[in-house]
Amino acid sequence: MDFQNDQGSDGGDEFFAAVDDVSAGGQRLPYLEEGQYVLNIDKILFLITRPPKRNPMYIVEFTILESSNESRPVGMQCSWSTKLNIDMGPINMKRFVGAALGYASVQEIDASVDSKLCRYTTTDAQPFTGVQVHCQCRNIITQGEKKQFTEHRYSPMAGYSWNDLNPPTPEELAAAGQVA
Repeated sequence: MDFQNDQGSDGGDEFFAAVDDVSAGGQRLPYLEEGQYVLNIDKILFLITRPPKRNPMYIVEFTILESSNESRPVGMQCSWSTKLNIDMGPINMKRFVGAALGYASVQEIDASVDSKLCRYTTTDAQPFTGVQVHCQCRNIITQGEKKQFTEHRYSPMAGYSWNDLNPPTPEELAAAGQVA
């Protein structure tokens, strides 16, 4: 069968072309579980989930550099996400971005992290790739729904700060604010 030269039926080429950019292993990474971690940021994404919920999501993909949890060993890739349309979503995103910037206090984070910067972290520039953060995860029971939930607390790596990165120019920040 000479499938390399057979063009198939007309139409749909853009959908078949997407196969070249994915892994058969899927795209969802496992989440972090209870434990202490040092994480290397691989990628940050913004997406809106499929209908009917259509939740705006801030998603961070990591590689684990240190772990206290045997089921999440060093070298494993994991992810964390927060829904931006719930009360804690923007707070969680702001805390994460602040930790990645090297800020330890609420005052530093509030003075430095804004919506344009948060959006910039998800652009093609991927300014946080290679940045390391600490993360402490613990299981809690939510107040409202009484469900088990893994709380993530991010903190900066000692001696690591935004100045170690290539900070965005004002033009890049302005362009990020205009991204749809």
